[in-house]
Amino acid sequence: MEEISEKSSDFALTLRGQDIICISSIDWDFIWQSHQEIMSTLAKQGNRVLFIENTGVRTPKLKDLSRIKGRLKNFFKGTKGFREQIDNLYIFSPIILPFPYSKVALWINKMIMLVFIRKWMHALNFSTPLIWSFLPTALARAITKSIPHSLLVYYCADSFENSSSDARKIVPDQTIFITTADVIFATSHVLKEKCEQLNSNVHLFSGGVDFEKFFRAHPRSTKDEIVEKELRDRLKIKGPIVGYIGGIHKAMNFELIEYLAQKNPLINFVYIGPLQEDVSFLQKYNNVCFLGQKGHELLPYYIKAFNIAHIPYVCSDYTKSVYPSKINEYWSMGKQVVSSPLFEVKKFVANYPNSVVVGEDNEDYSCKICELLKESAAPAFKEQRFNQLLAIAQENSWQKKIADMGRIISSALDLKKKARKRSWAQSFNFHELRRIAIALLFFVIGWGLIFKTSFILILAEPLKYESPLRNADAVVVVASGTGEMGQSSKSYEERIFEAIKLYKQDMTDYLILFGMTKVKYSEAQLMNLIAQENGVDANKIFLEEKSWNSRDIVSSIVNILQAKGLNSVILISSPYHMLRMKKLMEKKAREGFAFEVIYHPLQNSSFYQRPPNGGITISQLQAIAFEYAALVYYFIRGDIEAN
Repeated sequence: MEEISEKSSDFALTLRGQDIICISSIDWDFIWQSHQEIMSTLAKQGNRVLFIENTGVRTPKLKDLSRIKGRLKNFFKGTKGFREQIDNLYIFSPIILPFPYSKVALWINKMIMLVFIRKWMHALNFSTPLIWSFLPTALARAITKSIPHSLLVYYCADSFENSSSDARKIVPDQTIFITTADVIFATSHVLKEKCEQLNSNVHLFSGGVDFEKFFRAHPRSTKDEIVEKELRDRLKIKGPIVGYIGGIHKAMNFELIEYLAQKNPLINFVYIGPLQEDVSFLQKYNNVCFLGQKGHELLPYYIKAFNIAHIPYVCSDYTKSVYPSKINEYWSMGKQVVSSPLFEVKKFVANYPNSVVVGEDNEDYSCKICELLKESAAPAFKEQRFNQLLAIAQENSWQKKIADMGRIISSALDLKKKARKRSWAQSFNFHELRRIAIALLFFVIGWGLIFKTSFILILAEPLKYESPLRNADAVVVVASGTGEMGQSSKSYEERIFEAIKLYKQDMTDYLILFGMTKVKYSEAQLMNLIAQENGVDANKIFLEEKSWNSRDIVSSIVNILQAKGLNSVILISSPYHMLRMKKLMEKKAREGFAFEVIYHPLQNSSFYQRPPNGGITISQLQAIAFEYAALVYYFIRGDIEAN
């Protein structure tokens, strides 16, 4: 035993000085598992670890009330949810919305988590951490994507597709996690093969045991007396003990457990761990005892009190990927083990013959227990078999496994560093500059086409329409605010003077003036003053100051013509406004309002005068673009037709 103890401390500590964020699938105070073992070991090796407690894979139920109360207690016990558990190991107990598959809750939870984590990281100068996740949920992915990290390690320990309907929803996120992880540690052959379909850097690491802790429990101590007293008080019969440690959960074969109790009334079957299923139907048996959850430091002493240990699991799609790491803890105390014919157990037995005795069915399982009880009582077992089991446990110790995992992670970190060194010259390129140059070239070409050539004016030609000029009952003048982005300009003066000229040439009897745009006076009022000053009879002028868009202007023209008994008009507006007015007038004609309209655009409008260097101005570009947009808008509304 001394030789074994010395060897257990020979494993090199290969991962040091790292900042690590662990996204856990359990809480720290839950049953001691690989999560706590690995992270506490890494912290003791000189790495700083932030352990984020379980953020959930399902909506909480009534039975989770105690866990929720515990989370709230832990949050307020620490500083904003953070507490230092041991040197270099910090626990974060987040309070988030309990809806893991709601996109709204996911966004809110992500924001909450990142605010707290980033504040904590800043306070401890915790930079570019290695992220080690046991949980492949959407929230875990969101956190890993939002925090710059040196490496992403995924510890794949669950077959979610075979777990539950809620857990099954994780599968798409788990697939992405597997694909994007830098290193994957799988706890079973089934999970390893699954991960290898998506990622080449997958390593098999089944659960281990803190061998030194269990080895130190071999000499007798006061803890033995505590355990022995409880067993004397709780056990109802005298006889050998077949023990089990771990959660009393759905993976257990309760039909087998009841069969064993009935078949072997002189054997005590002791179960140590939290009750997660209803076992009331088993409590009628005097030889079945559930002792509840015990502190991990006491487990070696309970196992020490067992005559043999067992793993009464069901064989299902879910347990096919389960390696029960409690086997290692049984071996570390020199206890022989009987197990259900689990896939991973059989795989292990192939590498370590006689390490576990497998009961193929209920009857065979019961017989194997009786055989091992006889064997464990033989003196030869105590000398030879005992040391064999300890050697197997040591070979599968957490000390060795974590050292091996550390070497893999260190290698992955080194490869990433070398890759960055090799690629810096390639990454230090001018792709961005090239893209900027191309964009700038297109901008210059586009700018030249628009502002230095007649390109836009050619595109705008379909907007223009003009009728042969002839006499009409009235001249309609549409002020500059229409057809020119609703912006006032001196165009209204040009248009009113054109209308006055036609009036003086006796080509019309009336002026109908449209214009809402107003500073002190509206454009219609200003045009009215100009017309009267230039000899137009005030009784021959009609003002319209309410219509603000072309559709309303056309409706008002129709109303005025009907009211005044007029049958024809000359329409004066922007040259690029004519097509829109024509189509609106045609719509009125189809509705039964037939008037003769002579379209007379102001061809020499100062607004559309080309700059000395050619092209057009920004205002002209806006006005033309506005016209096309207005045509599309009116077409969608059904105010005009495409023909």
